[in-house]
Amino acid sequence: MTTSIKDPNFISYIDEIRVHPQQNIQYQNKLISSVLRLTQFWDKSNNIIVPSYFRIKSSSSLVSLMPERPSHQEASSQTEILFSQDVPIVSVLSDFLCVNEKEILKSDKKISWKNVINALLNEVNLYNINKEPINPQNIFNLESIFINETDAATNNDNQYNFLQTLGQYFQQYFTIDTTRKTAKLNNREYIKIRASTAQRAITPFVFNNCKQGCRFCYVDRGLSAIRYPHNWCRKLEDIDKILEDYDVKEGKSHPILRFAMMDWEPTEHPKFFEILQKIAHTAPTQQIPIVTHGGALTPELLSKIADDEILKRNVLFQVSLNSANVFYRHKLMPGAKLKEHQTAIKSIELMDKMKINFDVSIVAATNIIPMSDIVETIKYVDNFTPHSYIRVALPTATKHHDPKLLRTKEELCEIDNIITSLRPSVKAPIITTVALENRSGLNAVIEEVIPNSAADLAGIESGDEIISIDGCKVRSRTEANLILSRAWYQKKENISMEIKKNSGKFQTYQISQGLEKNNPRMAGEKAVGLFGMLIHDDVDFGIFEKIAELQKKHNLKYPHIFTGKVIEPFFEEALSKLENDEKVVNLHLNAVENKYFGGNVSIAGLLTFGDLFEKFNELKAQKQNVDAIFISQSMLSRGGFDLKGIHINEFMAQCGIPIFAIKARTGSI
Repeated sequence: MTTSIKDPNFISYIDEIRVHPQQNIQYQNKLISSVLRLTQFWDKSNNIIVPSYFRIKSSSSLVSLMPERPSHQEASSQTEILFSQDVPIVSVLSDFLCVNEKEILKSDKKISWKNVINALLNEVNLYNINKEPINPQNIFNLESIFINETDAATNNDNQYNFLQTLGQYFQQYFTIDTTRKTAKLNNREYIKIRASTAQRAITPFVFNNCKQGCRFCYVDRGLSAIRYPHNWCRKLEDIDKILEDYDVKEGKSHPILRFAMMDWEPTEHPKFFEILQKIAHTAPTQQIPIVTHGGALTPELLSKIADDEILKRNVLFQVSLNSANVFYRHKLMPGAKLKEHQTAIKSIELMDKMKINFDVSIVAATNIIPMSDIVETIKYVDNFTPHSYIRVALPTATKHHDPKLLRTKEELCEIDNIITSLRPSVKAPIITTVALENRSGLNAVIEEVIPNSAADLAGIESGDEIISIDGCKVRSRTEANLILSRAWYQKKENISMEIKKNSGKFQTYQISQGLEKNNPRMAGEKAVGLFGMLIHDDVDFGIFEKIAELQKKHNLKYPHIFTGKVIEPFFEEALSKLENDEKVVNLHLNAVENKYFGGNVSIAGLLTFGDLFEKFNELKAQKQNVDAIFISQSMLSRGGFDLKGIHINEFMAQCGIPIFAIKARTGSI
């Protein structure tokens, strides 16, 4: 019997958690800290209550809930099966199994998270950021951050102490063996993690297995605090279980099956082809994008893919080519053997011949490989037929990377200008990523138009600016993407677009969607791609509407947005264009400098809570009023951790005010 996952926003899988107990008296405090950090509290007026300290009633000392060493870095938190989005469960369960030496009392009574917290408050006192006691009677409502369960009513009927109540709570979801220190999930549907932008991906298949040693790689520098087993592979039978949980019937709402991976190399899995084939035949209408270095795309593997018509139609290899010259590619990716570099370069020609979909990405690290080679690589790829585009990434880097990768804003803009100047002479669309430094204003300028697409056949050109769509005024690139996506999902046959041409002339175009209906060219990418227009995101005005709702709900008087410096000018312009329900009273915008990672990073998601806390202290020193901070969901893992391994509730405890992670409709802000 299979189960349907009703809500694609919540999905996670754990088979069994194994912990390594350590005899440490501090685990009691660690467990209490984990439970409190992963719980949100409200009073009757919907004001958020933020505990910053606690004290066990039998003790005289306060324990801080402020971040120290991330709990999931401890040896006791290491598991055989560990995803970053599962860390909240791992942290609480592992600490619980280390502390609890008693037999878990069986009970038919439904134990809610409210029961767990009430049992805890019988043994613990809470304190705010000023070390003032929090009255438990003021806690009217609460929600756990990791179980999809909200307790709306107070229930003080607790038969057991905190450990026993927590044990009974987990017993409802896991089969717990206190002797072996294991917890096996009874039903995957029980655990529904708050997911971020990649929640529909079946990933990862393999951990810590890529040997390319790319000098620009973020994961290879160990920048994430999440620790994974080395070279671990998910078993094929586990993939079968995951696929069984998807309802792929036509007309049903279901997650998109994909395993595009940015952090590890999926082709290194010994059963890569079998997994790929299973996914394709489970969801024969879904595209499967795969990020790969290309070194394993051998003629033998590509031939097997080409022989399977469904797999051949659905797969999209996104090859990190970087250079079509073996010498330069090896210079940028020194961990691979020359034969692997040759395989990757040759694979582009083979996939073109076999009609296997591929795209190519190039990191323009011009201090390591010359600009002339990047231009030649673009021309090499253009000899064939990329599925969607050639993506050129500007060389952003942290202080942990090769100093040669660090470039000034002016240098990055120059690289971007050279790349985009090639567009008239290259058939394949070229897009540049992480190029906000070289953009100005929120104008919805179309970066590229896919040849023979609906937009191309209608006469739309690169550089055209979208003024309105079907009469809806467009205020930003993201808004254009969202309106076009909505038109696609509503299956509109035709859309009308008012365009401002490069000449300054205004013109209205009618674009037919019918041409692309049976062509999964951009499936798995943004729906807007089905019209053949590539437009980068900037600001989603919907986030301001969310902030306005939260301001009203939680009585916020001095809300602040914390974001990266590169996006600040776009937000400033957006604030001047807010309408009606989007308007937020006393909203302040704060650009945060990336000090933890340093370098020339221009990605908002690489900010850490440490960077944000420094800005918060700055505001306090200036005696500015701050009663809530809004941040981008894109800087967090699915479980609410930043890249340093600090949880959002730990940051909230550190500041003593509510912190809200806002998710844009496009997945990032």
